[in-house]
Formats: sequence, C-alpha cells, structure tokens
Amino acid sequence: MEESYFMTRKQIAEKIPCSANFFDEKIRYSQNFKDIVSEKNLSGKVLFPRKQVNEYLESV
Repeated sequence: MEESYFMTRKQIAEKIPCSANFFDEKIRYSQNFKDIVSEKNLSGKVLFPRKQVNEYLESV
C-alpha cells in the first residue's frame, strides 16, 4: 500500500511513540517542530506532510 503524502496527529504519535495528547502538548507547538513541519487544515482535519515529519524525527 502506498503511503499518503500527509500524516495525522495520531499517526505521528504512533510513530514517535507517544499519545496524541502528549504530541499536542509537548511537540506540535514546539519551535523546533514548527520550524520544520508545516501544518495543513484540509476538510476539517489537521494534517502534516509526511516528508517534513520524517525530517523532524531525524533531527531529534
């Protein structure tokens, strides 16, 4: 199955691993995360580009 271009908060939390709430509270709004990953709002969902998320995870 082909990976989608975007990831949800839950998918990122599973990859880290942590809870979605922890991701929101400690990671999502951190300056380091915001410098690398752009947030998109599509159809009422908050999505993050997979490539940028992977770049962030490699940097930490």
